[in-house]
Amino acid sequence: MGKGKGQKVMDFDLATAMTKKENRKLTKMECMVNYHLARVPFWNGKESVAMANAEKCAAQPQSRCLPCAGRGPRARAHARSPPARTREMIASLKTKVKNRWEEQNGIY
Repeated sequence: MGKGKGQKVMDFDLATAMTKKENRKLTKMECMVNYHLARVPFWNGKESVAMANAEKCAAQPQSRCLPCAGRGPRARAHARSPPARTREMIASLKTKVKNRWEEQNGIY
């Protein structure tokens, strides 16, 4: 039996791969998701039909549902919610950090 003389596999750790600025941005964005969810009006709460429709439209930008197709007040109310936009920004920041880490470590 060997004493661990094999090659070490590189592990991606998000916390160590981020810069200070990215870490600050990520922390703030994660807090802003909860901030926006806490300030959603009761009639448009997290479990309401309107919030579910907004999340569904955020997940499928190519969908042509009627409220999203128009430009009236219903379209604005039906558009992506601030928490959904913030979650997209968090996901894009994490992929950017991972791609940079892979380039620096020669992993493609």
